[in-house]
Amino acid sequence: MILNQIALVVIGLLVAAWTFAAGYALLWARGRVRRADAHQRLSRRLSRMVDESPALPLLVRVDGRIEGPSRLAGWLGLDAMPGYLSELDADDRGLDEIQLSQLSDAVRRAQRTGTPFRLALTPRGGSRSLAARGHLADPQVSPGGAALVWFFDFSDSELELRKLRADTAQAKADFAGLSGLIEAAPLPMWFRDSDMNLRLVNSAYVKAVGARSAEDVVKGGLELVEPVDGLSAGQVARQAQARKGPVERIVSATIGGQGGRSRFPTCRWAAKAWPDMRSTSRKWRS
Repeated sequence: MILNQIALVVIGLLVAAWTFAAGYALLWARGRVRRADAHQRLSRRLSRMVDESPALPLLVRVDGRIEGPSRLAGWLGLDAMPGYLSELDADDRGLDEIQLSQLSDAVRRAQRTGTPFRLALTPRGGSRSLAARGHLADPQVSPGGAALVWFFDFSDSELELRKLRADTAQAKADFAGLSGLIEAAPLPMWFRDSDMNLRLVNSAYVKAVGARSAEDVVKGGLELVEPVDGLSAGQVARQAQARKGPVERIVSATIGGQGGRSRFPTCRWAAKAWPDMRSTSRKWRS
């Protein structure tokens, strides 16, 4: 009877222990499942962030095998990401032979010596301009000396740069034409910068002030119009710029190094400002 009671107690303890162990295992398993779900959600979120990021990665292993998002294949003008770096040259799409050779050489150099690199690439069959920045991949990303290449799409920036270059070339051509007109004028003409310092003068101006060259006039700031009522020519030009309209005065000028009544005894001086050019010019009227 006593043995039966002891056996029942032992059996009860074993059942309790198994119940406790089963409950603990269940809770532990649920925790593992929750952590796995959290890691999976984080992985999906990070993967989505990479897909939506302005830079896309390409992992190049030592044997030439590559791993990258499908979106990068679209950037390269391909339907799908190939298995090897050498396959980025696909007939009339992807990288051409020269660009692929440059990328392959840079990748091998990074894998062997750890030297980072930067390249500008223009895939065929598209209008994208890509910037590639590569370096040796971290061992936690890929052990064994793989290279990690980040691709940036700067197509919009490239278009803007082209537009700025075209605008700059047009502005230089316009300025050259304006300089030719000023130089050919029989009367002194000059041009000021935004600080109201002399920037450009013609030959008639140089002759009028008795200087050797236009460079000497600009460097020395030789003014043709003398100050009147305490206001210099530059100060009046600033007034014209502020008013965004002409300012006219009757003044005396020094011509050929002589003041008072000389070649031009009195002149009507006008300063006119062009706000969009942030500069001023002057015209002489006899």
